Amino acid sequence: MKKNNLIYWIVAIILVGIAGWSAVHMHHLESKNAVKVSREMKISSSISRHIKKITKEQKKAMRKKVDWNKPSMTKAYPDVSKYKNVKKSNRIRLVVSSAKQRVYVMSGPYVLYTMYASLGKNYNSKTPNYQVTPVGKFKLEETRGDKFYDATRQLGGLHWTSFKGKGMYHFQSVPVDENGKVIEKDAKHLGSTKITKKNNIKAYGSIWLTVPDAEWIQKNLPVGTKVLIYGEDASSDNFIADNAKH
Repeated sequence: MKKNNLIYWIVAIILVGIAGWSAVHMHHLESKNAVKVSREMKISSSISRHIKKITKEQKKAMRKKVDWNKPSMTKAYPDVSKYKNVKKSNRIRLVVSSAKQRVYVMSGPYVLYTMYASLGKNYNSKTPNYQVTPVGKFKLEETRGDKFYDATRQLGGLHWTSFKGKGMYHFQSVPVDENGKVIEKDAKHLGSTKITKKNNIKAYGSIWLTVPDAEWIQKNLPVGTKVLIYGEDASSDNFIADNAKH
């Protein structure tokens, strides 16, 4: 009997010890998690403040009157060399909004530069196939050039850079005629969100930019640069924040 009681006491002491250790360990984990959550909240808050600051600066630097012969902003283009050896999530990418008619040059959650753009809107299945802008994830391709002209469509472009179909879909300047002169009746819509089904942008799936903006992409962004194109469903004010994780 005495031997059994001794065993019971030993087991009880062990169980109490385990329970005490578990409680201490759980408290330690909870404290550690609390510190981690607090740190992440501070980082998130800091990023949020920085994004607001950059957004304010971006709006101030955007040209109030769109000029297709000038960069979209009065500030300098990003220095691409600074983003070559950073982790993938912070490498430069192009984020395109059909709803906002803008192209955003981004790194992580930050917008480095904003470009006025023109791209045809996809009005459900009623938009002709030749006019449909692809939506999704793409990468800049090696296929690019200083100038092209399509006689069948009677328009061309300067400084084009393919992102799909080896030239079929690309970034380019506002359209030009066979002599390389800007077609102003089309160019004047650059950056405008007032696009209707009747007066849709006939960009043939490509994305029009100012001449300098198109040239910067063509001559500075390498093959493989990520391109994210959003359609009409990305018209919320949180558009930039929503895609920051990509």
